[in-house]
Amino acid sequence: MGQNREPTHHLLARAESGDSSARDQLLERYRERLKRSVALRLDDRLSARLDASDIVQEALTTAARRLDDYLVQRPMPFLDWLKRLARDRIIDAHRTHIMAERRSVARENPRPKAGTNESEDPTQSLSQYEHSEALDRADRLLELQDALNLLRPGDRQIVTMRHFENQTPAQIAHYFGITEGAAKVRTVRALLRLREILSDR
Repeated sequence: MGQNREPTHHLLARAESGDSSARDQLLERYRERLKRSVALRLDDRLSARLDASDIVQEALTTAARRLDDYLVQRPMPFLDWLKRLARDRIIDAHRTHIMAERRSVARENPRPKAGTNESEDPTQSLSQYEHSEALDRADRLLELQDALNLLRPGDRQIVTMRHFENQTPAQIAHYFGITEGAAKVRTVRALLRLREILSDR
């Protein structure tokens, strides 16, 4: 199935030439991917008020409005651009819901709790949360999983056996009933295809 997927850079070229179908495909291609990425970054207070789908829809609506500018400038890979828009929406939602709630509580309880810092900048803590290594690592793992799913089943099996199960070329060769040399060649080809998929964002 992944072999028939039109590369993102082809869709970008078509969209730049005015193809509305390509524009629609670009915006829909990463909806589920963005939803999972956003879900990682929504803290419990926000997720109780908003669904990740709501954030993604707002981000894609913004992307539709700004797509022409993106196509001219291409400041970053397309998926990274969509992620940035989605993260901006998370920050907006945090300011709208959580900051407003804090101000309301502060008005009701003007004396700060012991151990709190009134001068603390909540957007600074949000920035630290937003760029935490754990979230970025989880996001990269999701991206890798998506890329693996676009490989042919045999290629996906080889990459999994070699780099996740740490099996040797000889073990892979035995599993597929091929020579060890052929197993090495197929592993290299599968990795090149995986790199190609990961770079087409």
